[in-house]
Amino acid sequence: MDKRELLYKLINEKLWKNLSDKEIRLYLFLIVISDKEEGSGKLNLKEINFNLGFKFNKNDIEKAMEKLQKLNLISIASLKKYTVKFILKSP
Repeated sequence: MDKRELLYKLINEKLWKNLSDKEIRLYLFLIVISDKEEGSGKLNLKEINFNLGFKFNKNDIEKAMEKLQKLNLISIASLKKYTVKFILKSP
């Protein structure tokens, strides 16, 4: 998976205009931590808050991930309690 292409999609299709600053930072973090080949990853709420420096609660992460999925940027493989499994969508 070419992670640069994911960034180009975010910019060229102006998808970033539909996202809050927290959602953009979350998406960039997902790109960084995802598997280079498959574009998949797994993280928990504690990791998100520690690495991004803000406080998401369970409801916040669900809403943010669902919005990224609605914009066709990710696919949510699993969203349980405080852990999310995701797959980045190729442009």
